[in-house]
Amino acid sequence: MKKENEIKWVLDSEVTEEYPPSKSTMKTHANNITNLEGTKEKPTLEELQEKVGGDIEIAFRNNEVQIIIDEEGKLKGKEINMGATEHWFTLLRESHRAQYEEYGPHTLEEFIRNVDFLVGHVVFLHKGAMID
Repeated sequence: MKKENEIKWVLDSEVTEEYPPSKSTMKTHANNITNLEGTKEKPTLEELQEKVGGDIEIAFRNNEVQIIIDEEGKLKGKEINMGATEHWFTLLRESHRAQYEEYGPHTLEEFIRNVDFLVGHVVFLHKGAMID
């Protein structure tokens, strides 16, 4: 049974990782997140396109993770994916700690309002699964 404010990453209907409830006042939903962690095989372009529902775009990349989204998700009117946006915000804040501490955004709400957000189904690729 899932709690309303609990983020769960699902791969093939199996919970692979859980994140604590959102500390923000916005509701966080566990919708549409695929987390490919611990796999040594890279997904094909077609598999990624099928998951996100369109042409893919790498929204974020570092040495540990890639975030794959539908390139035209916002134009298609897809709903905001709060769980994925929250995790993206956390990754950006960790990788640019000094800048975020000084200039912000300091909260998820500020990030969504002033920077960006993710929509639709989002795929997180880790190390061995990351595409070139």
